[in-house]
Amino acid sequence: MRAKPCGSTDGIAVLAGAREAAGRADSVLPSDVMARFNELTGRGAVDAVAPTAAWAEVERAMAMPAPWRFVEVLRDCGALARLLPELDALFGVPQSMARHPEVDAGLHSLLTLRRAAERAADPAIRFAALLHDVGKAATPREDWPHHAEHARRGGRVAERIAARLRLPAAVRALVILAARHHAAAQRIDTLTPAQALQLFAAIGDRPRLEALALICEADHRGRLGYEHALLPQAALLRDAFVAQRS
Repeated sequence: MRAKPCGSTDGIAVLAGAREAAGRADSVLPSDVMARFNELTGRGAVDAVAPTAAWAEVERAMAMPAPWRFVEVLRDCGALARLLPELDALFGVPQSMARHPEVDAGLHSLLTLRRAAERAADPAIRFAALLHDVGKAATPREDWPHHAEHARRGGRVAERIAARLRLPAAVRALVILAARHHAAAQRIDTLTPAQALQLFAAIGDRPRLEALALICEADHRGRLGYEHALLPQAALLRDAFVAQRS
């Protein structure tokens, strides 16, 4: 006899359990708990959670000391593919080893979240850092391990995520900004004046500038062996933005 689908309460339990795991970087959930989460996910529990309720759990998880554990637990029980399939799709996507010694785009996203969490407590900044490379999953396989158009594609993917989770306007704007413009921001020293002005228009104001600069720094340091590397372009970005406003 087929088990009947689960309700939203069961889905919230899965998300809340993963969120609780984010309380410690070394947290490990018991095997029976993970088995239960797998079962509930397979029966549609996470699918039944309303978008606003799902985002509330994500936001709370992003504010935890080890937010990457939330993602890892969800992935281990199959729930990440239901909640954030665009992020789940990054795991297994290769990147150029010369720039990304960790190779895997999903692993890079988790490392970027770790680095962002070291510098920012704001859940929105952490979430935007986690999703900054979602466009890489949309790169045609024949172009792997290069992702020349990932920022352009990432902006569209981020828009879909924001619409599906019904993100608050400020969070939506930051997630899309990071996905669409982080690559250009890290090339600020090579942009033409017109390209720089276009980037500054997208950034809009100083708080969003600071958030994007931090995400770019986390992206740069979210690579194996680069944990303490500096990103000079972040300072250039800040200086150039202020200069064009003066």
